[in-house]
Amino acid sequence: MNKLNHDKMGGLGITHLNYTKLDSNEHIKASIDYFSVTFDKIKYSYKNGQYLIKKDSYNDLDVLFNMLTADKEWYEYQHDYGMHGYKHCIIIGEFIRVQFYGPKNGNGYHTTMIDMSGSACREFLGRGGNYLEFISLMIKWDAKCTRFDLAIDDHSGEICDIYDLWKNYIEPTNYTSPFHDASPVMPKNWRKETYSGFGIYFGRTGSNQLLIYDKKLERENAGKSVFDYKVWYRYEMRFKGGKATTIMKNFLINLLKSQEDFNQFAFECLYGLLDVKIRNNNDSNKNRWKTAPMWLDFLNQVKKLKIVNEYKPEQTIEKKEKWIIDNVDKTLAKLYLTRKNFLLDRLKNIGLKINDFKDKDLEEVNKDLKKNDLPILTKKDLEEIAGSLVESNEFEVYEDESEEFDENSLPF
Repeated sequence: MNKLNHDKMGGLGITHLNYTKLDSNEHIKASIDYFSVTFDKIKYSYKNGQYLIKKDSYNDLDVLFNMLTADKEWYEYQHDYGMHGYKHCIIIGEFIRVQFYGPKNGNGYHTTMIDMSGSACREFLGRGGNYLEFISLMIKWDAKCTRFDLAIDDHSGEICDIYDLWKNYIEPTNYTSPFHDASPVMPKNWRKETYSGFGIYFGRTGSNQLLIYDKKLERENAGKSVFDYKVWYRYEMRFKGGKATTIMKNFLINLLKSQEDFNQFAFECLYGLLDVKIRNNNDSNKNRWKTAPMWLDFLNQVKKLKIVNEYKPEQTIEKKEKWIIDNVDKTLAKLYLTRKNFLLDRLKNIGLKINDFKDKDLEEVNKDLKKNDLPILTKKDLEEIAGSLVESNEFEVYEDESEEFDENSLPF
């Protein structure tokens, strides 16, 4: 099998990343718990009722299977049925799935999928796999990450006890998060009349999620080994789609070469999903509340990682204008004909909204003005425009059907 030439991967100086050894805090360990990507690097053809891999892609398959720790040539594996719209599948070891001839992407090419569950991720490392090299290859191939799960396992609970976290911070909503709400999960073991688990869940199933739960309690009630751990709390971050790709790229940018590096990266991601706060009843804006010292200590004083959607389209003024024309104009016309002073009130309200503009709003407006070679606006300009709109008496409503429209009264 052809060996991967690492010199062609950008000279990143990547070293082997071994997550089975702890370099710093022995009680806290981060890991990748799910990793799934799709790409169109492997090209296919369809002839005589068969799905075929083009010969031009054989070398790329050698590279891929070598990276995935395959112990024989890719064509020596037995093909199985694929899942999720893929025609074929090869399983490396017990759990690492390579799926072929999948749905077409935006470029019009059939895709290949690498699907690694938590068990596959652990198997990948156990077989000598290297995440930095693998993710480098995926980014080089312009792969899209469909799911990227990070897990932080805390075997101490001394700094942050998740039961206290719920009672003192999450339940009274002393936190900020991109998720709208959080809910406790406490499944009951009816035979023993005790709770078989405890967790705090943010987000919806099938989307981006943060799950905080008692892993030890879960495994004990499932009859699984908890080894010699007295405490086992898990913070599980599930990223999908555009945010998964963002995490994948940040993983490589940070060049995580040790468990300590990886712990720090996982803490930054967790901080980006949950900021535990000290309540300030004198301020209604939670973003200005101070982060709880306990939470900062648990996160090892890291900075917060802003997790954006890699594929979210930019919301430009032009796109907003088109949306208004396509979806709102007809309704405005009806309201103009049936509601006295409707457009005048809306015009005054626009003035009030301009008064509330933040810096980012003015930046968006000026970006569009520059694009159209028009003079940019200052905050003073906004104040004058807002004032003129609020005091405007420009529109008159058409009320009597027996009268004709006065063209000067129309807003267009």
